Amino acid sequence: MKDAAGTRRRPADAPSGDVTDLVELSRLLVSVAYRSLEASGQPLPLPQFRALTVLAKHGPCTAGGLAEALDQVGSTVTRICDRLVGAGLVTRQNRPDDRREVQIEITAAGRRLVEQVFVARAVEFEHILGRMRPASRAALARVLPELLAAADDHLPESRARWAV
Repeated sequence: MKDAAGTRRRPADAPSGDVTDLVELSRLLVSVAYRSLEASGQPLPLPQFRALTVLAKHGPCTAGGLAEALDQVGSTVTRICDRLVGAGLVTRQNRPDDRREVQIEITAAGRRLVEQVFVARAVEFEHILGRMRPASRAALARVLPELLAAADDHLPESRARWAV
């Protein structure tokens, strides 16, 4: 859209430049996430990897606790866990103190897979950051904690649900 002087104007409902840049950044982050999963040698669908990441970070939990952390219904988490158990990445057993509850725990193989994926991501991000000017990289390092804090303030439970 152009004004009377012929200058391009942004429509009132269009996102600002910084929002547009963040949308592009999210596209980059998602593509790095998927590539790191593929590079692991045992690629998993993203929902399964999210479950592994939550278990690796927070430790064993009940199926209901995992469903809550992933913001999924119990039946979805049951199917995810069936596949992860079959792959040897998690174990599932009745809790000793309450046999009605099932406890899910990541295995050593599952933990290694999570580590491999995160290392692959770190390598790719290091390569991307290495292409930036040092001053720009330092500025980014200063502002990222503020962005993460703002996201946490907006979505208080976001870090667990970000588990990708």
